[in-house]
Amino acid sequence: MHGEQEGRFFHGYYDRYCFLPLYVFCGSQLLCAYLRPSKIDGAKHAWAILSRLVKRLRQARPEVTIIFRGDSGFCRGKILRRCDRHGVDYILGPAKNKRLKAMGAAFMAEAEARFCETGEKQRLEVAPSFQTGSCCR
Repeated sequence: MHGEQEGRFFHGYYDRYCFLPLYVFCGSQLLCAYLRPSKIDGAKHAWAILSRLVKRLRQARPEVTIIFRGDSGFCRGKILRRCDRHGVDYILGPAKNKRLKAMGAAFMAEAEARFCETGEKQRLEVAPSFQTGSCCR
């Protein structure tokens, strides 16, 4: 940031004054850029924007599958229930927790061993079965 723009707030995670923009892409095409103050929840306004985009996309291309992809900051029960009700698929990266770390320990050890052998980055794809009622607020 430059100067003291209106709407700027100190954000503890980033340890600085900032805004919290929300960007929506379809592939590499920017569909929405929304500048928000950083004193709000990171998921605030996400469903409102997604809802408008879903309505418009369904008008233009009703056959298209819509997938909402986001990080753990968007893992909110309210958003996911709305996605379910409106036929929007979603992929969210859950926040780290002890159970997921334990489930991934063997895979991490395997990736580390492969890295030590080859000196190259490793990618292991797994599909663990994990469900909890507490991951999404």
